[in-house]
Amino acid sequence: MHVVFVLGGPFPHGSAYAQRVHAYGRGLVELGNRVTVLCVRAVLPPDPSGRRVPTDGVLDGIEYRWTPGQAERQGGFVARRLLELKGAVEGIREIARNRRQGGVDAVISYVVPGWVDVMYRGASLLGRLPVAAEKNEYPFPDRTRMSDRVRARLEEAVTWLCYDGIIVISQSLEEYFGRVAGPGAKLLRIPILVDFNRFAPVKREPRKEVRVAYCGDPYGNKDGVPILLEAFARISAEVPDARLWIIGDSFVPGVLDGLRAKAEGFGIGGRVVFTGRVPATEVPRLIGEADVLALARPSGLQAQGGFPTKLGEYLATGNPVVVTRVGELQEWLEDGREVFFCVPDSVDAFADRLRDVLMLPDRGRSVGLRGREKALACFDYRVHAAALEQFLRSLEKGRKS
Repeated sequence: MHVVFVLGGPFPHGSAYAQRVHAYGRGLVELGNRVTVLCVRAVLPPDPSGRRVPTDGVLDGIEYRWTPGQAERQGGFVARRLLELKGAVEGIREIARNRRQGGVDAVISYVVPGWVDVMYRGASLLGRLPVAAEKNEYPFPDRTRMSDRVRARLEEAVTWLCYDGIIVISQSLEEYFGRVAGPGAKLLRIPILVDFNRFAPVKREPRKEVRVAYCGDPYGNKDGVPILLEAFARISAEVPDARLWIIGDSFVPGVLDGLRAKAEGFGIGGRVVFTGRVPATEVPRLIGEADVLALARPSGLQAQGGFPTKLGEYLATGNPVVVTRVGELQEWLEDGREVFFCVPDSVDAFADRLRDVLMLPDRGRSVGLRGREKALACFDYRVHAAALEQFLRSLEKGRKS
């Protein structure tokens, strides 16, 4: 098969989106398929030095191309929209060229705007090409505003119109998209995926510092970074050698400055290390060197449907993981055996659990190693590659019948 991912985020440059697409693609390539990733939106911040990111390449057998002709976003609103339109149109042209030359068997849409999906659906109907979507969270999960509720309904309409199949990350999303998908649409549930080729337990040199780490996009409350900061502040006096590492940055300007101010306000400014954005190749080493990995994700619709990719990467290191019990995590992992759970939305609860793990490092290490074994059995990308291939073949046959 030749499978094309139409991606609204960056590839192969970091982000949970890129890692999940890489895991999908690598699994399909290792089964003998061809995989192409088309990045249809220029989303990377410009490099201050003026250096440009290459617009095409190959990673682990996965071909990729930035169809806008550049990876860096434009400054003005109109310029960004025009570049998005160019990227979408060029993506359709690229698929059409591949269709004529050697064939394309399926398209998978991932985090692209609804209007782009509508365009690709129209193009796919002309060539009887199946289109699937990857969905790993509810559309517009913060629905407190009327505008977000309206946008969520529009997204549901796009779902009904556009997809022959939907790949979801949780049972909650499987039930939701089963209701809003069009007639005949097939669903496949695949949990978080980890490329264990990238992760292995790290042999750390002796050091005095005890390191608690979070890795990801610290924007807003999605991962509970403000809760983590305050929880760490609560126990910092009891564990004087501990440092908190915030690994990564947001594409939203000023996020790290705001978190630095919070840390100063809690009196732990000198105990928190902000790495800023790091290359994806550095992530395994940085989280592997941690003594404890933390994810204080709060409750809510986003957590209910989601399944954080970073949790799989945390587990793959073999380090102990403290995480809030949200969504369906408890259906895969056992508290005190493979992970350390605590209730969400509570600074006190997260601080207590962090303290417990830091005070009993031997127990933490044994739980971390069992967590890695469970992740290897359940979340390795190779475990799910054949199911994905079979699913895509079923969509291809459905289109041709």
